[in-house]
Amino acid sequence: MFMVLLLACQWSLNAQNAKLKKARYLMESLHYQGAIDIYQQILEKGDDPEAITNLAIAFKKTTEYQAALPWFAKAVTLESAKPEVFYYYGQALQHSGSCEEAKIYYDQYLKLRPYDLRREQLENPCQELEKIADKAEDSYYVVKGLPINGPFDDLGPAFYQNGLVFGAIKEANSRRKTAFFDLYFAKQLGGDVYAFEEAAQFSSALNSKLHEAIVTFNPQETQVYITRNRQEELDPRRNPVVRLEILSAEKSVDGVWSNPAPLPFNDPSYSVAHPCLSASGDRLFFSSDMPGGFGGKDVYMSFWDGVTWGSPINLGPGINTEGDELSPFYHSDGQLYFASDGHFGLGGQDIYKVDDIGNGQWSNVENLGPPINTAKDDFGFIVHPQGGYGYFTSNRAGGKGGDDIYGFKWEAPIAMHAYRFKVVDGVEQSPLEMVTAKVKGKEQFLVADTAGLFQLDIPVGDCFNLAFAAIGYEEKEWQDCARKEAGSMVQEITIGLRKVPVIAKKTTPDAMYFDLEVVDNLSGAGVNGAHIKVENGDCDFSFEGYTDESGWIRISAPSICCSRLTVQADNYFLHKSEKVFCDVNKGEVRNISLQPYVRVSEEEVTSRSLASNPQDTIKVPFKVSAGSVKGDNISYLLNIYYNVGRTSVKKESVSELFRLLALLQENPELIVEIGSHTDARGGASFNQNLSQRRATNIVSFLVGEGVSKRRLIAKGYGEEKPVNDCVDGKECEEEEYQMNRRTEFRVIGRLD
Repeated sequence: MFMVLLLACQWSLNAQNAKLKKARYLMESLHYQGAIDIYQQILEKGDDPEAITNLAIAFKKTTEYQAALPWFAKAVTLESAKPEVFYYYGQALQHSGSCEEAKIYYDQYLKLRPYDLRREQLENPCQELEKIADKAEDSYYVVKGLPINGPFDDLGPAFYQNGLVFGAIKEANSRRKTAFFDLYFAKQLGGDVYAFEEAAQFSSALNSKLHEAIVTFNPQETQVYITRNRQEELDPRRNPVVRLEILSAEKSVDGVWSNPAPLPFNDPSYSVAHPCLSASGDRLFFSSDMPGGFGGKDVYMSFWDGVTWGSPINLGPGINTEGDELSPFYHSDGQLYFASDGHFGLGGQDIYKVDDIGNGQWSNVENLGPPINTAKDDFGFIVHPQGGYGYFTSNRAGGKGGDDIYGFKWEAPIAMHAYRFKVVDGVEQSPLEMVTAKVKGKEQFLVADTAGLFQLDIPVGDCFNLAFAAIGYEEKEWQDCARKEAGSMVQEITIGLRKVPVIAKKTTPDAMYFDLEVVDNLSGAGVNGAHIKVENGDCDFSFEGYTDESGWIRISAPSICCSRLTVQADNYFLHKSEKVFCDVNKGEVRNISLQPYVRVSEEEVTSRSLASNPQDTIKVPFKVSAGSVKGDNISYLLNIYYNVGRTSVKKESVSELFRLLALLQENPELIVEIGSHTDARGGASFNQNLSQRRATNIVSFLVGEGVSKRRLIAKGYGEEKPVNDCVDGKECEEEEYQMNRRTEFRVIGRLD
């Protein structure tokens, strides 16, 4: 009986050892789910240190972190616990949302491995995790799944002939007993990064009864390196490990691939996989668990010596960890991308980048962050030689199968100019309530935030017009064109609204008074809400008020005296006059003309006042350009003269520039475009460049005289905007050509 029990015990021990051996093989082959099943069977019979530790690691490798936690809690109490077990436990806690608790085990790991290159991240895991997650906000990558993905596994894309070669399981059960990876090719459709034709088998000469996936091609695409699982001579029931090797094949002139030949550093005792050739073709990067590494799979490099590939070189502890480093990809710009579950990341396999700084040195490892990386496995990252787009593999949620191939494209962000408006009483500067802010032309209303501020983000280059209104106040418009100069800062704007004026036209019979009519110089219409200010008179007289809807206001004065007058209205140039009303009579009507920079009224009307005001002249001595478009800001002509083909102005034009300078100095809040035009004679490109230089020279003159560059935009239009039909191919009179050879200015915005 004793012998029977002894034999039974020996048989049970042998069975458990066989299971442990099989589970080790599955772990080495990255078949973690199979290993999990075996370890759970072993642990049903009782605790086993190896099974406890490896079951925890296998759950972590499959991103089942909650399932891993209780087993890691046991594993770290074992006398046989290695330092990396504490690190893995920290990772599982971190990816389960227990970042602070993860730090406890990272600290224990660092006590055992004080010189680990990840120390800075492990000492502050919560902050480092937040930094990686925050990359999503600054990322301009658009990630989409590809139509070539099937219901099973698709992985390892490689660029080839305007398409992709990749490994895939397209049939769950073929004539083989189990499903195998084969190589497929899909051609890209047009210039669409995410569109492909239906995939077809890549080569019957390369696809075999074994797994083929994850390839790389030489620059001429005449040589291919393939990852294939090794054909084992032993019974797979005794040796279930699926080790990998790299083979190469050559393409003949008729496009047929040769039988693949193994590389010299393949070995039946370890795996060599995931090849990537450098753009020069003289360096081969790959992943391997060969002896002498840092644990798990490491990234290696081999140099071509002209005859064969040299001995593999481990890329060192800056890149390799005790975890698995897989699928290296070396871009022609000098970046090495690889996947790792050992570096600090979001979970599972994350994709990382290092820069090749020469002499075998690499920069610090950088996690690419979302949306490339997720809490699942992300690997097999490739970037097109011209940059801007590429592909990778992921088992993230939302895919078609287990592993799927995703495309990514870098899309330039739309530069935005952010405005924030504060609306106040124009006199008291106190914030107003119940304000409405409307984007004119779009029927869009802005909503104030909790501080009562209105925010608006405008794409750089776009123009807009806002209208602000409040009960008891006049509506005010504010317009601008978003400019790059604003950068990423929010531009703070204060909008002051005027109270609706109470205008009294009746006066006592004995009071001294006179009427003032303010009209639009172009249309003759009265200007409503013009701000009138009379001050510093010889008789100590001052007055302030607003015109009514007809443009009229009555001014009461103690006596007749010379005064200083300022007239200001929205969409009009400021008007200033010195020593006016010196000879005004009681009850007389005086007329003031304002020059608009926005066409307020298209219809011409006749002023009700027949009075003239000889001592008060219009302050904008410029003519409206024939090229001024109805409804747009008004363009005014500058009488600027140039020698033929030259950009410097003639001497007789200087006085005109000083008149423009005076206008800008009197209206310091206005932003003005200086536009230069040519006739259609000469080449379009020459005319464009000539007009741009002429406009730029005028801006340079004004800046030199003290005008802020922020207020000036130089724009050369060349021959694009003629004011008549003198275009290419038509003979015209010199006067007609001259009409198109013009320089203009127009108001396009305000600084306030």
